[in-house]
Amino acid sequence: MRSTKLYQIISELSLSEVNRFEKFVNSPYFNINILNIEILKICIELYKDAELQVSKMDVWNDIKPNEEYNDVKFRKYLSDLLKLLLEFFAVEELRGRSILSSQLLLEYANKKKIPKLINTSVQVSQHTSNKFYNRSSDYYLYHFQIEKNLFYLQEGNIELYAKKNVENIAENLDKFYIAEKLKYYCEILGREALSNIQYNFNFISELLSFVENNDFDNDLIIRIYYLIYKTLSTPDESEYYYQLKAILFENYRLFDGFELQELFGSILNYCIAQINIGKQDFQDEMISIYDFIFEKNILLNENYLTPAKFKNVVTTALRVGNYDFAESFIKEYDNLLPVTQKESIVTFSLAQIYFYKKEFGQVIKQLQKVEYPDLITNLRAKTIYLATLLELKEYDAISMWSESFKAFLNRKKKEIPAARIKSYQNFITIVRLIAGAEFGDKKFYHRVIKELDKFSGNIVNEQWLREKLSERFRM
Repeated sequence: MRSTKLYQIISELSLSEVNRFEKFVNSPYFNINILNIEILKICIELYKDAELQVSKMDVWNDIKPNEEYNDVKFRKYLSDLLKLLLEFFAVEELRGRSILSSQLLLEYANKKKIPKLINTSVQVSQHTSNKFYNRSSDYYLYHFQIEKNLFYLQEGNIELYAKKNVENIAENLDKFYIAEKLKYYCEILGREALSNIQYNFNFISELLSFVENNDFDNDLIIRIYYLIYKTLSTPDESEYYYQLKAILFENYRLFDGFELQELFGSILNYCIAQINIGKQDFQDEMISIYDFIFEKNILLNENYLTPAKFKNVVTTALRVGNYDFAESFIKEYDNLLPVTQKESIVTFSLAQIYFYKKEFGQVIKQLQKVEYPDLITNLRAKTIYLATLLELKEYDAISMWSESFKAFLNRKKKEIPAARIKSYQNFITIVRLIAGAEFGDKKFYHRVIKELDKFSGNIVNEQWLREKLSERFRM
């Protein structure tokens, strides 16, 4: 029973969500099928007792004790309850989005044409709209939908209402389109930097020109995504980063959920990119951003953490030598990671901590525990593993592991940009040369340094490699 799609989804919910779903299923307004109640009861027993084992046959015998097991029927029963679960999710989401609810109320009033209902729905929409604080692109979408419904509700008053109303409809639709187009163009720029995938994105040059030639100072989300675009397209011009950071720090309360995390992720990613090219002052920038994030509870806004943000927090803490914070963070917040990725992310993060603490035997043990499903973590894990072998002076293992790493990079050529593959290949080359330098003279060391200088700016972990060469040169 635990392997069914229904239970696997339920197992990912919080206890409070499970309890609310139980109330939902027990409500005769939403459900009149007693089998749904009985099957859910068994699912909740499994949810609360990790040791409990229940087969499909066991469930069938509970709900249909006088009938022979029928797999087709049983799957239909599970499907019926799953449909209720999906309906529950939709209702949960609607309850938390009052402006969407008011929009749907307007649509219903428009269909029924009941005068008192129309007046009430208009009042509700106006009241909800005035209280709607979120200034994401949804702000324009909801107002477009509301104005559109008001247009049809007020069609008997065309002379007094229509001109301004139509202008509002068009304006909100335009701004929603601009904000969303900029948002996903920024997403594309970020993805193209990490992969070989090229995207076709129509009208973007025209849209960028339109934004640059018109005043959007009062349209916060458009300003924000335009600045994110500038940080991605012109990373050397750091003034865009500082403008963006200032706007986000000042206006973070006007956004929420995943989008808020993504907006702060944009300035963190800029800092990481600057650190990777040797601008170490951006480490202090990252710390200031994370201080703000945790002070304002931004990272945990929706009680979940994306793997990328979790790893970024740990990496930043380690770079400034705050190992205790990194360990405490993992222990305190690992439960906010997606269940399917939790083990691999925590294992990799602990391996990082052991590496920084120079407990290299523990690094090897951690990295050998699990497979890393996502490509970026896999690359970072292989890099740390090879670096650890160098720290342990396991020269034979370095030779074998280097070949394995190279073969992995060759297999992933379609998924990783050529320049990024080259940066890892250069890392492998220098690690092998440093290992060989152990048995060479000072002239050999100088040859390795020249080779590293040749790769400068296009090699991962360049600073660490220079430190290893310096250590050996002093020896």
